Amino acid sequence: MDYKLMNYLSQYTSQQRWWITVSGLVLLALASYFLSIRKTLKLKSELTEKSIQLQNIDDAPHVIAKLEQQLQVNDQQFLQGPYNRNNLFAKVSTFCTEHQLNLLEFGEDQRWQQEQLNFITSPIRIAGSYHDILRLMYYLEHQEHLGYLVHCNLALVEKSRRSRQKELQAELHLQNIEIEN
Repeated sequence: MDYKLMNYLSQYTSQQRWWITVSGLVLLALASYFLSIRKTLKLKSELTEKSIQLQNIDDAPHVIAKLEQQLQVNDQQFLQGPYNRNNLFAKVSTFCTEHQLNLLEFGEDQRWQQEQLNFITSPIRIAGSYHDILRLMYYLEHQEHLGYLVHCNLALVEKSRRSRQKELQAELHLQNIEIEN
């Protein structure tokens, strides 16, 4: 059989035999890739994915503990007591006097109910510098946890027509949620 192959190849020049050999090797490499190497690479990628998932499963108790701790903190903030309008007014007015803000209006609370929750929105209008207004918003929502800031409208308003002085005014809406018993 080798003799027949040699006779068959002897009719070609050496350059043609070289190209036939190279093309045969390329076909052999492609066939081996599609028959075995591709499957091996696919299994390797699946193994990597599964090991990452296994590592995430090992970290799951720590993640669950952190989430439970965050949930307890949120519950404490949410259930820290009933909404107290006088406390909110005292905190806002104290902050305004300390930071040169003008408390223009402390409007009536807007209340509505949805299922077992009562939503209370307190409108507050203040005037002052942009930086101090931002400090007040952060103070109310993140430091004192007096509610969630659901609306903020900043407007540049003329103080007087004669001097054409302008001041920055902010309308803030602070929302609280109470559970109905």
